[in-house]
Amino acid sequence: MMASPVVPAPPKFRPARRRPLLQPKVDIVSGLPCRSVVVMAMRCKLLLAALMIGLMFSAFRFGLQAAANESPGLQFTGDVAIWTVAIKADKTADYERVLMRVRDALQKSDDPQRKQQAAGWRVMKMSEALPDGNVAYVHVITPVVAGADYTLLKPIYAQFPAESQEIYQVYRDAFAKNLALASGSWVIDMSKP
Repeated sequence: MMASPVVPAPPKFRPARRRPLLQPKVDIVSGLPCRSVVVMAMRCKLLLAALMIGLMFSAFRFGLQAAANESPGLQFTGDVAIWTVAIKADKTADYERVLMRVRDALQKSDDPQRKQQAAGWRVMKMSEALPDGNVAYVHVITPVVAGADYTLLKPIYAQFPAESQEIYQVYRDAFAKNLALASGSWVIDMSKP
């Protein structure tokens, strides 16, 4: 009998590893394998992107602060302004204490514009609570002082800086929301023909 010929096993097929085109196996400058270079480049790009986003956010935030410092605040036009706010029912005494300090700051100010504001600014408390339980206070300002800032706490910040944080906190805890704001000019005076 004849022995069967020994057939060698076929060689194992190993596909050639493909490298992306135009990517050398080793970076010429750093001598590091390309994979490390790509990872480092990606990390640098991500770090740069995060840095740019952080810088843009900071610039935006500081720009807003600068704009807030330069903003004219709450100004009215015309002859009369009516501004209605809702105050939490259990905090009305606190809000009225804030209003008294605003009055004191306006009256004690050396700024004649602040004194003019005090002369024409009245605040009325609504006799009935709002449907949500809050209490409405209506600021009636007549005559409006042209160009004056009626931001409620600014006179306190200027006149009583040591109290500003405490008064702000009391105000913030009492305040519920703004309800209405209107300003304009008189159309008809019913007391005159």
